[in-house]
Amino acid sequence: MKYTTVKNPARRTTTEGKKKRNRSVTIFYHVKNEEGKDVDVCASTFASILSVSKDRLQRLARKYIFTGQIPKENRGGRRKNERDEEQTEQIKRNILKYKCRDAHYSRRNTCSSY
Repeated sequence: MKYTTVKNPARRTTTEGKKKRNRSVTIFYHVKNEEGKDVDVCASTFASILSVSKDRLQRLARKYIFTGQIPKENRGGRRKNERDEEQTEQIKRNILKYKCRDAHYSRRNTCSSY
């Protein structure tokens, strides 16, 4: 979002009789040159520089203009929490309820119980 400018569209056009999907945002992309000045570039050039799709750029810009914040990363799956630790303790307590037996196929007294 540092090198983009996101605005509401300046003008909305509609055609009678046809269903036309209106744009929800207008995005301007900028890249710094060797002198440190911003240079306007098209969406496909900006996407190729960042190695992302144009759809991802549109989606991020839309979320930014509607919420005012950069979206939170949701990848990575579920993390450990207190419920997991509680469930682990319940399983351990359940296992300790069973009566242990000595190993049947050992040659010596190994003090192993199953």
